[in-house]
Amino acid sequence: RDGGGMSLLRRGAWVAVVASVVALCVDTLPLEHLVSAEHLFLSGDTASFDAISPEDPVDVAVVLGYSLQDGVPTLPLVARVHLGVRLFCSGRARNILFSGAEGQDAGAFGTEAHAMARFAVTLLSMNHSLDSGRGARCAPPLEEYPRRVALHAVDITPVRDRRGQPLRVRELSGGAVFDENLGTVAREDFDWVLEESSTSTRENAVFSLEECHRRGWRRVAVVTNRFHQWRAERTFRTAAREAAARAAEAGTVEIFTAHMPAELELTTLFPPPGWGFIARSRELWRAQWNVVREVAAIALYFARGWIRA
Repeated sequence: RDGGGMSLLRRGAWVAVVASVVALCVDTLPLEHLVSAEHLFLSGDTASFDAISPEDPVDVAVVLGYSLQDGVPTLPLVARVHLGVRLFCSGRARNILFSGAEGQDAGAFGTEAHAMARFAVTLLSMNHSLDSGRGARCAPPLEEYPRRVALHAVDITPVRDRRGQPLRVRELSGGAVFDENLGTVAREDFDWVLEESSTSTRENAVFSLEECHRRGWRRVAVVTNRFHQWRAERTFRTAAREAAARAAEAGTVEIFTAHMPAELELTTLFPPPGWGFIARSRELWRAQWNVVREVAAIALYFARGWIRA
């Protein structure tokens, strides 16, 4: 009996040693670079992503939603909003459209789109993500609370959400970009649109393009994480072709993919070494789970005809 007790103690000691080594490795080793390499592989050929310049900006940067935690954007969504605001403030995108309905943890707190808009205002107030290179400073929208888009309230659009209801769209307008070098206002008017009906990448594309068509926006940049870029771009291109076939007046929509810089994603997606085992393991697991889920989603979208080779 005593021998069995000692054996159990030795096993417990070995488990504790192994757990300590794993925790130390997760907390100190740059394991995020391994996961980031998987995300880069899923993004496809990054050299094929269209360059977006301030001289030839897109009409809108469409920032795709992701899950919230207690109404606050999770780290993958933080990276997306950073890039969307960077495109806007650098003059590469005239407007922003935040696309996302209630996430798993967002029902009592609002929508993903609303959480993204609030976080974007925070970034501007903290002077983050500007990176314009031209001395420009961004101003947030003049309105504090988004207003409902009247045309959707009176049931103008033929597109419906999965419940058969008209699309829920709100917007914030106003603001300006002031060029400190020239001493002039570089941009007069803009809209931040909140598309709050979509619950999947497919709905992100269909509902966002419907709103772009209503506003006459023809050049659209899709903003998302690298692991999601390949599927998102092709989903938007398929939805754009379907919209053009459905209505001749929809016209041709150019779809661009905003390249997510690796340094931006690494600094926002993963807590740095030394932040603790729990925080780092949670985000490393989330990033690895995104890879598994994305591979399954690509297969599903191919099977349903929502993306094409």
